[in-house]
Amino acid sequence: YTGTLMDSKGFAPLKNYAADIKIKGRFSEKEYEVEVVPPKISGTTKHFEENLRNRADRAGLNLEKSQAIIDHNKLVIYQPEKGTLKFLADDGYAVLSLSNELVTAVPEKLRSKYKRYLEGKNHGKTRE
Repeated sequence: YTGTLMDSKGFAPLKNYAADIKIKGRFSEKEYEVEVVPPKISGTTKHFEENLRNRADRAGLNLEKSQAIIDHNKLVIYQPEKGTLKFLADDGYAVLSLSNELVTAVPEKLRSKYKRYLEGKNHGKTRE
C-alpha cells in the first residue's frame, strides 16, 4: 500500500522530502494521513504574508504561533495535488510546502470531520 503510493506521481515529491515521512492511511480522495516529525518552518510564502497583513482573523498567527500548531498537531494530512502538508491542531491548522515554507495558517477549531476521523482511529485505545 505505502510502497505503491510512494511510486505514484502525486507522491513522488515525498521521496525528496527532507524528513522521514510515513503514509498511514487515506483520509479522503485528495488527502492522506501521514506521520512526520514536526518540522521547523523554513520561511514563508507571499500568500502567508498577505493573509497575515490583510485578514483580521489571521493577524495573530505569526510564525511562533504557526510553529506551535505544527508542534502540537493531532493529525497531518498530505495533499498530493497541492504538494503540501497540513498540520491540524485543536485551535488551528498550518499548511507547509515540502520545503517547509509556511503557505497559510488558519485559526480554526478542529473540524468535526477530522475529530470523527481521529476518534475512529483511536477507538478502543485509551487516551492520555
